[in-house]
Amino acid sequence: MNRALAFSAAALPFALAAALYATGALQRIDAFIDSKLDRTTNTFVILGLWLEDKRLGKDEAFAEALAQGFARFVAFLGAKKLDAKAIREPLLRRRISSS
Repeated sequence: MNRALAFSAAALPFALAAALYATGALQRIDAFIDSKLDRTTNTFVILGLWLEDKRLGKDEAFAEALAQGFARFVAFLGAKKLDAKAIREPLLRRRISSS
């Protein structure tokens, strides 16, 4: 499976991610997020991130793929900043914040 597809799907609307999962294009869901775009500051804010498998919080490949997915999504939104303070896992928070 192309893990990058799973991670970038985390930032898609739930209906699209569910459709990808149902059709088999997305074989599993690794994490769920709650987020918003603060239009007053043009900041994409991650309000929460929940992992299905807690070990992923220390997985370098997962952290890199997740950071790349968020970077692409922030660019798509045209946001100037990303706020990842709500992410509890230090490795994931660092990688996402620096992307």
